[in-house]
Amino acid sequence: MKRIIFTDKSIIYFSLPWICSIAFLAIIYLEIKLQWFMQSVRDELFAIGLQEFWESWDGIKLLGLFILLFIIYLFVNLIQKSKTKQDAMYRSIFENATEGIYQSTPKGRFISANPALAKILGYASPEELINTITDISKQIYVEPKRRDKFISVLEKNRSTQRFVSLVKRKDNSLIWIAEKAHSVKNSQGKLLYYEGTVEDVTNHKIAEEALQYQQEQTERLLFNILPGPIASRLQMQETIADSFSEATVMFADLVNFTELCTTIPPTELVKLLNEIFSVFDELAEKYGLEKIKTIGDAYMVAGGIPLYQKDHAEAIAQMALDMLEKIKIFHTKDGQPFSLRIGINSGPVVAGVIGIKKIIYDLWGDTVNIASRMESQGVPDKIQVTEFTYKLLANKFVFQERGTIAIKGKGEMKTYFLVEKL
Repeated sequence: MKRIIFTDKSIIYFSLPWICSIAFLAIIYLEIKLQWFMQSVRDELFAIGLQEFWESWDGIKLLGLFILLFIIYLFVNLIQKSKTKQDAMYRSIFENATEGIYQSTPKGRFISANPALAKILGYASPEELINTITDISKQIYVEPKRRDKFISVLEKNRSTQRFVSLVKRKDNSLIWIAEKAHSVKNSQGKLLYYEGTVEDVTNHKIAEEALQYQQEQTERLLFNILPGPIASRLQMQETIADSFSEATVMFADLVNFTELCTTIPPTELVKLLNEIFSVFDELAEKYGLEKIKTIGDAYMVAGGIPLYQKDHAEAIAQMALDMLEKIKIFHTKDGQPFSLRIGINSGPVVAGVIGIKKIIYDLWGDTVNIASRMESQGVPDKIQVTEFTYKLLANKFVFQERGTIAIKGKGEMKTYFLVEKL
């Protein structure tokens, strides 16, 4: 708010004390010299009887003094004109500024305000604003303690660079403003008033909030597509590629689903699949497991990834048993029940995120391939597991040995059917 512009005239203004001092000393010096000179002249003139000559020199002395005072007057007049011009320039800036400018008391009243501030707050004139607002804290700020925070920042930092607040206009509509202010104190350090500028940042704030909303929506979508820890790492632009020494993978397929639903319209078919898989999603969440993906009418879930899970095999087994129970509540239009074929395997896997479009968190390795074979070469309404998974769960669940079967790409393998929990 306070500005000092050094021009030729302002230099004269700031030199006034020195000019006056020099002028005063010059007057004293001239007075002394004139007195000495005239005393010597008078003595001589008295000797020759020329009293008139002395009187004429006394007039010269007064004339010199008058000239010096006139010069000082010219300087003072020039300074006053310069100050008046600067005041007019500042007033023009104050009145025509696009930003609001104000001074306010510590108790919350406006001392001064420019037309821009009145316009921002919806008042017809600065006078109306000053006369109407008797408590800035209650009549301007929406948040009750907002002015207290404003003052607290000023006391701590002596100024605010961008203090953004939601405020009320005269018609009670709400806008966002940004204040840049500082406190003004006297030479003893006593607070006199606050002064600063106000900018309407409503459009900027709306744009910021819209951008934030879009970012939140994008983040929510990302966390729905990917496991939470993986989504967080991906936001850090980290390459996702992890290996796990222990994990359990399950595939579940709806037996003859397509054939059973040939008479169902596509929209109803998708709706039915969504209802079934939503139930499976709830089970996965219940047991702390990670849904990997759905492939047509097949469902893939894993335990022990992306975070370590000590009971990964047990959790998968329990979910599989629950799935066989839950599928019984679904039927075709003609009353035919659905059935599941489930396969489970445990072992090391590699997990990661692939692609830049339609990204997916997926698993690779023999453990995954064999789990898929357990499902595809399984039996409807049965849960087929490998010998490795059987050994992890043998003392907690009841199993039925199926025997040895040929697994594509692996040869003969001994498998078991998971029956129930002990």
